[in-house]
Amino acid sequence: MRVRISVVAVLFQHAAAGCSKGRQPAAEEEAFFCNVKGLTSAQRARHQELTRLLRGAVLEQRELDDGYGFRIATDRMDLSQVAEWAVLERRCCPFFTFTMELERREGPTWLRLTGAPGVKAFIRSELGMGRELSASAAAR
Repeated sequence: MRVRISVVAVLFQHAAAGCSKGRQPAAEEEAFFCNVKGLTSAQRARHQELTRLLRGAVLEQRELDDGYGFRIATDRMDLSQVAEWAVLERRCCPFFTFTMELERREGPTWLRLTGAPGVKAFIRSELGMGRELSASAAAR
């Protein structure tokens, strides 16, 4: 049995993460705009902390047709922290769909970030995710 939690992102903030301002999307891309007022200062700090945890908890990544899947080490970042990250993330970004999948019998936990054409490039450039994992991360 799988448990799936899907959340369509409403707003997403990348000001603290170096969001590109004024980026012109290609014709086939959806426009990706950051809501720099989507988070309070305290929420932005927490979001940055959770983003660092998330990056350190990724054991594997898979390129999907419409985004990326990340296998999460739940001993490094528990499910409530992954969900908290997604809640903060969605306050600032209208173009992500978040899916958490918890496989049966303590199987892998996956976080998928997906969206319209062009979202993969955004994930790579703005979130710094979707690139090849380092050898140390892959060995975990």
